[in-house]
Amino acid sequence: MTVNLFRRFCTPCIGLLLSSWMIHASVLISHDATWRYFKGTQEPTPDDVGRWRQLEFQDQSWFLGRAPFSYGQRLTEGSLLMDMMGNYSTVYLRTRFSIADPDAVRNLTLNAAVDDGFIVWLNGVEVARYNVGTGQRPFNDHQAPNRNMVSLPNPIQTQGYSIDPSALVSGENVLAIHLINIGLYSDDILLKAELRAVIDESEPPTIASVTPPRDSTTQSLEVITVVFSEAVSGVDASDMLINGETSLEVLRINAFTYEFKVPPLP
Repeated sequence: MTVNLFRRFCTPCIGLLLSSWMIHASVLISHDATWRYFKGTQEPTPDDVGRWRQLEFQDQSWFLGRAPFSYGQRLTEGSLLMDMMGNYSTVYLRTRFSIADPDAVRNLTLNAAVDDGFIVWLNGVEVARYNVGTGQRPFNDHQAPNRNMVSLPNPIQTQGYSIDPSALVSGENVLAIHLINIGLYSDDILLKAELRAVIDESEPPTIASVTPPRDSTTQSLEVITVVFSEAVSGVDASDMLINGETSLEVLRINAFTYEFKVPPLP
């Protein structure tokens, strides 16, 4: 039996189906993400004070905690730094996230509520600074000169920081933050952060393979398997035509692979 497969995946119909996610917002780091953190009783990497914020730095020995990080803010969620007052005035934090295609990122924004100040690095490149002095800040920043910090009123407002996406790399990335308190005996601290991206996926996916192949000969046909070149969503049974008829149903095997149930053939 020769079966002629007419696929509508590249027609305007599927183009409308995919248009909603071709350019879309994506949360890369959620406000309750898990971070590695180091309490600032000393420099985390005293041999090289900037090494801790690099992508290749191994942070497995650091504490593991869920955001937000705080004390004195009347928060019950996240990680409470109850031993901070009088013991250390800064905290070092790192979290990882993945990007498939950095060139597709059109906009990158860090939304953060901070008390009192911070410095942010993306893969070792400084991308944001708020309410702290210039240059490298030490672990005991409360004793350092040129602090330029001011006490912030409560409640702390979330601010958006536009980040240059040029520091992104394909695959794993790291966001590093030096959270700084105004004083060793300050009665509160807060870091609540979320990283969002606008991603342009205007290059549509293609069909990597179809089983059985188009115009092949077979004695029976119940299912057609389609593998896409990249992950897709929103695939519907009506997106497949077999001898002019739509498929009966579609089963998602994974983000790349879908099986279409074939209607009875003459």
